[in-house]
Amino acid sequence: MKLITQDGASAFAAMVDTMAIDPASWQKWCVLHMTIEMPLGTAMDASGHIYAIHDINHHLNKVDGMAYLCEDMHLFVMCRNISDSDVSSIGRDISTILKRHFELRSEMALYHPAENWRGLRDICVQHGYVGACEYAGDEEEGANPLSLVAQEMEEVFFLNNKHRMKTAAQPPKIMLVEDDPLARRIVSTCLKDSQHLITATSAEEAVTNYMLHIPDIVFLDIGLPDHDGFSVMDAIKTHNPDAYIVMFSGKGYADYIAKSLQMGASGFVEKPFRKENLFHYIDDFTEQRVN
Repeated sequence: MKLITQDGASAFAAMVDTMAIDPASWQKWCVLHMTIEMPLGTAMDASGHIYAIHDINHHLNKVDGMAYLCEDMHLFVMCRNISDSDVSSIGRDISTILKRHFELRSEMALYHPAENWRGLRDICVQHGYVGACEYAGDEEEGANPLSLVAQEMEEVFFLNNKHRMKTAAQPPKIMLVEDDPLARRIVSTCLKDSQHLITATSAEEAVTNYMLHIPDIVFLDIGLPDHDGFSVMDAIKTHNPDAYIVMFSGKGYADYIAKSLQMGASGFVEKPFRKENLFHYIDDFTEQRVN
């Protein structure tokens, strides 16, 4: 697990902002909030602070996720695929270490972002974490080569979009971008004949098919053989900011989810696919179109 200590408060607040965009993307996650109480009139020196961080990090190494240690000694541990009891046990272990070696008391609470992201947001507001900085994802360097593919088909996109507006009452057209044949077959089986399904196995094919067919919903894999899914989404969003794109990956890292939502995705699904997750976003799109 990665422990963030530099600008931890603002980094966590930015992460909570992405939870608010689509809470359903965080279904497998929970957040342990630990309030570490410093005795009145005392302060931990630099060496003590370093040792405390080392001990905290040692207990988090076995957990899948990331943690944020804020400047005011609030610790937020984001975990996925772990039971509440196991997370609470880790919290109790950390509390014992802090009390035994540093004479620091702590309290803890557990949150599930999919259900109670507002509780985390309230904490960020209460302690002044909000607005300090934006989510810091990996910056793309240079021009997106997929944008050139989209530009070459801009006229086709314009003509197809005019036709698409006339047929808006039809069932949603879905595009699946996935290079794994098994995953494509699973999705096709889930959808069966109830939806019109288009497929693409590479980033360039995805952009080309989007400009040709203008699907209503795009399920887009992040890991593709030529370019990543973020580049595909960027190229599509440049030409159609309202595109409804759901990112997915077999690696449900918090950074992947946060970056997807920050870039404009409507949601994130972790593989292996579950039918109810796919239809959650199909139903969400249909509801938005009706309203």
